[in-house]
Amino acid sequence: MVEEADKEKDLFVVDPDDYQKTKQLEAIHKAKEEVREKRSNRSDIIDKRSQQFRRKGSSIYRHELAVSIAKYGSELLPLIEEAKENGLLTEDDLTVECIGIDSDVSIPEYIRFEGASKEVKEHDVEGAHFYERDSMEVYRQLTRIQRKLGLGLEMDVDKGAAEI
Repeated sequence: MVEEADKEKDLFVVDPDDYQKTKQLEAIHKAKEEVREKRSNRSDIIDKRSQQFRRKGSSIYRHELAVSIAKYGSELLPLIEEAKENGLLTEDDLTVECIGIDSDVSIPEYIRFEGASKEVKEHDVEGAHFYERDSMEVYRQLTRIQRKLGLGLEMDVDKGAAEI
């Protein structure tokens, strides 16, 4: 509940719980938007990184995309853990079948290792990040989880024309 405290200074008293929820939703939205931006600017990022570094720009892009997706997941992780404890999410919800690495990926592990494979990350191998299509599978599952937790858009069934 928001109450106006002073009309001249536009100060508001805000319920701390609502404020925290709003800030958390803003952080989730911002992290998700960063992933979308990286995807839409893929070619530009690859070209720019290829010019900046002698490494292949596509592997740098893959790294940046994976880190962005892990950041989005990191914003959702406390809610995911709570939902799992309360039985709203199962282990199947937190696992994604990946094509590129030919195995399942644990979403919490993907987040903790910032989009890199645990085994490869432990040995600090260059190019340790998942293939783009596998990272996008994690992203799509995170989006499904977000909706399942009631934090995403809900699609209403068409109820006919609006009446005035």
